[in-house]
Amino acid sequence: MQILLKCFDQNDVQLRKNSHKMVSSILKQMVHLFPMISFHAESQRLAVGTFEGHIAIYDARTAAMWKILEGHTGNVTTLRFNSNGSMLISYSAVDLTVRLWKIGNAGFFNSIMGSAGKCSKCIMLAPLPNTPNPHFAARAKEKESPYQLSEPKPVNSTYINFNQPKEKTVDLKRENNVRQVVNLQ
Repeated sequence: MQILLKCFDQNDVQLRKNSHKMVSSILKQMVHLFPMISFHAESQRLAVGTFEGHIAIYDARTAAMWKILEGHTGNVTTLRFNSNGSMLISYSAVDLTVRLWKIGNAGFFNSIMGSAGKCSKCIMLAPLPNTPNPHFAARAKEKESPYQLSEPKPVNSTYINFNQPKEKTVDLKRENNVRQVVNLQ
């Protein structure tokens, strides 16, 4: 991820100019394939959920890591920015929590006051009966050769998204492919 973001470095104008189109295309494909990656175009922030449960937020304008969010005790399964980029919602199928993060903006007062990057809401979900965790279950049903070229597929089918217009609820599709609405109030 850091290699891709390095291509956006403002200090290397030639690299940025030569690679911007290709790197933008790669990031778009990664966001599509990996539900634990989200990009907010307006703020130019890229969020990446990790196996350790952290969320790294990068600033694509400066090509630098902006913030690390800690809270999940298991890998981050899916995450998404809200419409204006001031909040992030994340879900972990391992610790069974949905977390709402107030990430604010990169302004001076946000940094001093320490309000940005805090988990403002943690919602515990019930375990799913008879549903294996997608991160530990073997892919026994897949019979494709690893050397066979095929259309890229998302790494898991989970997703989370803020519901419009007031973003007071989120739509979550869990490991059993059943959608549920989670109230954030």
